[in-house]
Amino acid sequence: MATIDGVALPGHEGAFGLTLRDGSIATVTPAHGTSDVRWVALPGLVNLHAHADRCHTVQAFRPKSFADALTAVRSGATGGRLRITATNAFAARWLVPRLPNWRAAHLRLKLDIIGTDAVLDLRSGEVDVAIRYARSRPLDHVSTELARDTFHVVASPKLVGNLRKPLRPTEIARLPLIESEWPSTDPQAPIWQRWQALARSHHKDVPVLSRLASTSFREELHAIDAVAGGQGVAICSDVIVSNELRSGLLVKAHPLSLPGYGFYLVSMAHSPQAPVIEAFSTWMRAIS
Repeated sequence: MATIDGVALPGHEGAFGLTLRDGSIATVTPAHGTSDVRWVALPGLVNLHAHADRCHTVQAFRPKSFADALTAVRSGATGGRLRITATNAFAARWLVPRLPNWRAAHLRLKLDIIGTDAVLDLRSGEVDVAIRYARSRPLDHVSTELARDTFHVVASPKLVGNLRKPLRPTEIARLPLIESEWPSTDPQAPIWQRWQALARSHHKDVPVLSRLASTSFREELHAIDAVAGGQGVAICSDVIVSNELRSGLLVKAHPLSLPGYGFYLVSMAHSPQAPVIEAFSTWMRAIS
């Protein structure tokens, strides 16, 4: 066990002392026996590694209290907790299958994942990171585009068999059509009416597909489950159903596609969770 006294901060002396045990922070105490350390306006925080001679500044931010600084140091060193919000579909179909990869690299960093289609306010402190789904980059916080999807007509081999060539629009019209609900305020929503208009610029005979949808789901996940079960054909995001397309559980029934949206990792500037957010952001960019 090693003890480090007076951890150095840029432009500040003797902030706090640390006790390390087996590469983990065992105790953290304010310097000089004080009950609090004034962090306001400090230019940065030092993130400690397992050895005292390996220190470096990882992110500039201004924690409001010693407790916030302690959380940041613990998170950056060996563990911590990160609260993430994402759409239900992205969380269930994209993020969850990849979590074993995250745990293998960050065993002691816990993720709290909140699946919701509501836009949660980062300023409220309810979450640390939001994976937003939008046409353009969110401008209210720091954001990084992780991926951009396109929408394809997909079906299960249970319904269409082993496709050797794309289905013609007239063949698609003879199958049960499944629709996911989109806000009526979005004129570019990937629905059958828009795909039908696109198909008519490539095919002479295109039925009125928008009137043939037999089932509509408000929840995107339910539409995907129905398609995967062989209940019909739907227009789905190639990012959300990437695992199903890769495994062959779903196949693209036609090459025409509709433009989609961007997946953006959004966080507050100068967050006390900055080291953990950066670790998660780096991982997301690497696997996207």
